[in-house]
Amino acid sequence: MRNILFSAVALAALTGYAMAGDLASTKEAPIFSWTGLYVGANLGTGAGVERLDFGGGQYKSYDSDGTLGGFQVGGNYQINRFVLGLEADYDFAGIQGAHIYSCGAISCIYGGAVNSLGSGRGRLGYAFLDNRALAYVTGGLAYGQVKGLDRNPKDYGQSFDATGWAVGGGLEYAITDHWTVRGEYLYAELGPETWTKDLGTILHSTVNVFRVGVNYKFGAPEAPVVAKY
Repeated sequence: MRNILFSAVALAALTGYAMAGDLASTKEAPIFSWTGLYVGANLGTGAGVERLDFGGGQYKSYDSDGTLGGFQVGGNYQINRFVLGLEADYDFAGIQGAHIYSCGAISCIYGGAVNSLGSGRGRLGYAFLDNRALAYVTGGLAYGQVKGLDRNPKDYGQSFDATGWAVGGGLEYAITDHWTVRGEYLYAELGPETWTKDLGTILHSTVNVFRVGVNYKFGAPEAPVVAKY
């Protein structure tokens, strides 16, 4: 009986030691990391305002909308739960708005368009859900091709390579160790740009962008660090 009791106690002790070892090993296992370079693609919609200032307090503004899509490249560096990153993107766009009205025997048009939109931005994020979800804010330089249209009745349409700024935020999730998906919002302002074909006219373009994207992350799938609980 004593031998049986001793054997049971020894077995329980060994089992507890093994379980404790497994638990410690689980807690100390490497976890997913956002550190690394990535490339990806995106697709979305844009809605904004095209404003034409004619001087002397005279202006016209029109709502614009359309679609856009393109690609992005970037890199992240994770420190504990915080993620620092840089990203550059470029989208082809068809975001436009115009107003057609009668001016004599012909139709006159005021309006504008955003034909492309790119940016170079910094990102600051926080990782959660076993490090696989990333909520982030972003902001930086924006650029793109914008076009103003003033047909009244002569065509004064002109395109510009405009610069400005963009801010926004998003949520990204790692569905595998290399593939991530995201939803993102950006607000961008481009211009003002002064026309040379219609002296005194200034074009301002703003756009709200809602887009989804997918990224491929290069490098090791896990961080060479110990997860701390």
